[in-house]
Amino acid sequence: MKIFFYGGTFDPPHIGHKKIIESLLPKCDKMIIFPAKISPFKKINPVASSIHRINMLNLLFDNNKVIIDDYEILSNKINYTYLTIDYLEKKYKNSCLTMIIGKDQISNLSNWNNFNIFIKKINIICFNRTIENKALSQDSNLNKINYIDDFNINVSSTNIRNNIKSYNNKYLTNSLSYEVLEYIEDNNLYV
Repeated sequence: MKIFFYGGTFDPPHIGHKKIIESLLPKCDKMIIFPAKISPFKKINPVASSIHRINMLNLLFDNNKVIIDDYEILSNKINYTYLTIDYLEKKYKNSCLTMIIGKDQISNLSNWNNFNIFIKKINIICFNRTIENKALSQDSNLNKINYIDDFNINVSSTNIRNNIKSYNNKYLTNSLSYEVLEYIEDNNLYV
């Protein structure tokens, strides 16, 4: 079984996330999304609660191949990627695992806990993002990454949160699905 997995804070989940997932669905048997409780590399915790982020992800993805998994959210510790991979290996025995990341993560990937161990167990698909381009690490393990360079969606959850505060609705309607935007407004999130 081909299992693709995609982690992040999804605070909020936006059309960039949706387009990444939709472009990969034909290539996998299951796409598992892991909203993070605490991201090891972010200085601040998510603004929206775990339940709000899960609810928004469920609104964004209405496909039986997409699973919103609360494993990382229910964890009582910082959940490193290698722990999520261990969880997936136990739950989906003998499956081929592929991690989805944005290009903004590549420069730091070799610093992730147990990177040299988990990189040998999984495949990685990396989507180009124009938001931030840092110098890539020279780690030879990064040679096995499949880059998707024709994906150029300039959307970020940080910009969305900032635009909600400044009432920039034009940016929001181009960045969020109608259902997620309505959910944010109904629950007074990010104000």
